[in-house]
Amino acid sequence: MDYLGPHIREIRNRKGMTLEAVAEKADISASSLSYIERGQNSPTAETMRKIADALGVTIGELLGIGPAVDHEVRPADDAERMPSELAGLARGTWWLDLEPEDRQEISNFIEWKLSQIRKEKQRKERK
Repeated sequence: MDYLGPHIREIRNRKGMTLEAVAEKADISASSLSYIERGQNSPTAETMRKIADALGVTIGELLGIGPAVDHEVRPADDAERMPSELAGLARGTWWLDLEPEDRQEISNFIEWKLSQIRKEKQRKERK
């Protein structure tokens, strides 16, 4: 997740929020958020949830979750092989127009589907 910090910064900047404002909303120190954004510190799951809430995004969006399951590859890097709607999601275009509960529902579905794919792959590998 080397891209997590820069991705958080990108979302924060896209939303026009200062580091201090996000840190305050997330109830963490500005220096902690700065370390995370620069990749010098990895946030806990709870801190990630707080940052996502402060930014008004899902944890899935914070992590860049899309159709790619390998976190070494960012979904936007593979956009030319995706259906246009998913490519737009990976780039954050129409995604930002959705209501938060709709984004959460989509993220939950994607996470569920990916878990099903992983389970099926593991089942096949055991054969």
